[in-house]
Parts: sequence; structure tokens; C-alpha cells
Amino acid sequence: MVGKLIKHEAIRTRGMLATVFGAATLLAVMGALLAATQWPVVAQFGLVVSVLGAVGVVPATQLALAFDYWQTGYRRIGYFTQTLPVKGSTIYWAKLAWGTLVVVASVALALLLGAITFMGNAGSLGHAPLDLFSMVGQWWTDMAAVMPWWGWMAAPPALLLLATFNLLQYYFAASVGSEKRFGSLGLGGPVLVWFVLYVVLQIVLIGFMLIPIGLGVEGGALALVSENYLAMVLDGADPATVPIGFLPGFLVAAAVLVWRTVVSWNGKVSLV
Repeated sequence: MVGKLIKHEAIRTRGMLATVFGAATLLAVMGALLAATQWPVVAQFGLVVSVLGAVGVVPATQLALAFDYWQTGYRRIGYFTQTLPVKGSTIYWAKLAWGTLVVVASVALALLLGAITFMGNAGSLGHAPLDLFSMVGQWWTDMAAVMPWWGWMAAPPALLLLATFNLLQYYFAASVGSEKRFGSLGLGGPVLVWFVLYVVLQIVLIGFMLIPIGLGVEGGALALVSENYLAMVLDGADPATVPIGFLPGFLVAAAVLVWRTVVSWNGKVSLV
């Protein structure tokens, strides 16, 4: 059943996603072509447009998915969605699975558009367009030289969590913000819940960031290093390592967001 629901999500959202992906691609390509001219003003404008397409495709995709999630779950189309002969949580898992796949695709597209942006602006930076491949190759070689085996294992799920965390927040806000207590607010309910959630998460994640564990280079390889980030913040010093204490915070927050959204789908639906 989940597979059929995901297929339905794919068919229903393909037009919307094609519009978002197409618009981002058009901006990036057209901007890169303008930047490649190296004409004053025109090149700078082209760079801004190209960067907008490359950087904006992921958040634009997430917002589009979130609005579609709210519309199909809690507005007029929600009457059909909520009466499907499956548990509400099953519908949520299907929407979340499809949303995750789409976000991963948007990240891949963002990287491609970023490459196009660089190539278009390469001349202004004193590079040839194809220098990008040698730069990426050198970066990969440097990473392979210092990255331990556990780093390669941990990086993909950590990056996936970071890439989809906003989507978890949006879906949570749309579901909780559409419950009976917020029913009269319309879109204001999800917006209000998201704002409160944002403030709470900032406090929680900042607290987790103060965990004295970071990534640093020891013995020519990346390693977990103890670092007193709280003391550094108070002293205004720059850390020599990358704090990773926020990752447990993201993991705990993600679990809570998913759990509470499942509860909402299973027993707190309020349609308008």
C-alpha cells in the first residue's frame, strides 16, 4: 500500500516539481551564460541569477512539498486523503518517503546547477570552466587522505538528516497547525506552529552544540576531538575543530517531530 501511495504522490506532484526544477535550471543556465560574457554589470547580474537558481532549488522544493502536503492532507483535497482505507500514519510515511526522495533529487540538482554557475563565472575568477573537475578531484583526494572508515559510514545518513530536517519541520507544523485547536486560523495555524517550533529548536540545538566534541585532524586523519566550545564562545575565540554536538540534537528532534506528526495523523485530524 505504501508503494501505491508513493506512486500516487509521484504522479500528482510531478507537474509542480517540474515547474520548480525547471525554473531553477533556467535561472542557473541563463545566469551562467550572462556571467560568461564578463561584461560589467551584466556578468554580475548573471552571477546573482545563477546562484539564486542553484541555491534556491532545495528550499523552494521543500516549501512546495510542504504546501502540497498541507493542501492534500487538511484542506479540500484532505477529505479524500483522510478517508482512504489506510491508517493516517501510513499516508504520512508515504508522503515523507516521497518527499525525502524529492529533496535528495533537489540536492543533486543544486550541485549540478552549482557546477554550471561556477563554469559560467570561471573566467571572472581566473579559471577555465573545466578547472572545476580538477578542483573536485583534488578535494576528493584530500578528503580520502584524512577521512577514516567511520566517517564514510556516518556522512551519508548525517547529510540526509540535515537535508530533510526542514521537511520534517514543515510537515509537523502543517499537521499540528491543522488540528482542531488551530482550525479557525487556516494557513495561520501551520505558520504559527512553525514559528514556535523554530524558536524552540534554536534553543535546543544551540544547547547541543555546546557538547565538547568536535571533528579535527589528529595524526593526519579526521578524529573526534574534545573541545570546550562554551569557553570559546565566552572568550570570543575561534575553535580549531568543527563542532558536531548538534547532530544528536538533530537526531532527537527529528524523532520527536516524526512521532508527534504520526500521532496527529492517527487521531487529531481537523479538516476545513
